[in-house]
Amino acid sequence: MGAQGERPSFDLPEYPLLHPVPLFALATLVVNDHVLKQRHPGWVTGKLSDVAGMVFFPLFLLAVIDMGGRLLGRARFRRDRVLLMCAQATAIVFCAVKTWAPATELYEWGLGLLQWPFRALVAILGGGSPGAVGRVALVQDVTDLVAVPFVALALLVGVRRGPPRA
Repeated sequence: MGAQGERPSFDLPEYPLLHPVPLFALATLVVNDHVLKQRHPGWVTGKLSDVAGMVFFPLFLLAVIDMGGRLLGRARFRRDRVLLMCAQATAIVFCAVKTWAPATELYEWGLGLLQWPFRALVAILGGGSPGAVGRVALVQDVTDLVAVPFVALALLVGVRRGPPRA
């Protein structure tokens, strides 16, 4: 934050999340999960969202941390270090969800809770009831771990989008 009373600056081009690669990954994730998996179930559609998530989520976490810090008026951070931590956290959580039943169940309920407001709004606008929070379905498949190396693409995009801040 600059001078006293000055509002935080959000220079959007410095956000790696706005790079075409993570935007494409997000679009791929949404289309694959909501269209392709139902129409063309198989190995490719099963792995496609996992790969897209490995690219998108570290950069999403970085953006959330950066914007949160700016809104709270906190000191700036070394983007390269935080990006590396975001990539590691994404990979660790993904591995846990795909291999450890308690993490899988927590993910299913957590994502269901995050999706509920949108599902409820659609239901209400359609004249229905918002319904209860539901658990999403996740297939626990250790072969999905082939997607983990794609987290490196998020690192490449994040590092190339500008110098780390001191």
